[in-house]
Amino acid sequence: MKSLTVDNHRVQETLVSKKSNVKSIFDKLKDSGAKSIRTIPMGTGNKSSQVIAWTFLTKEEQKEWRDSRWI
Repeated sequence: MKSLTVDNHRVQETLVSKKSNVKSIFDKLKDSGAKSIRTIPMGTGNKSSQVIAWTFLTKEEQKEWRDSRWI
């Protein structure tokens, strides 16, 4: 059985309420070796936040992950 590490998780995400924090989070993720980082804007009324999603897997590793788990 595999341990729960970033190596066997396909995507991770976090909710960021302050837009001013997004750039520093992006920079930390890049420095940590994230292969893909995306921001998903969210908001209702005059409140806004962002979901930052990232993966440490390459496209090929993502395909292998998907193929080994999906029927």
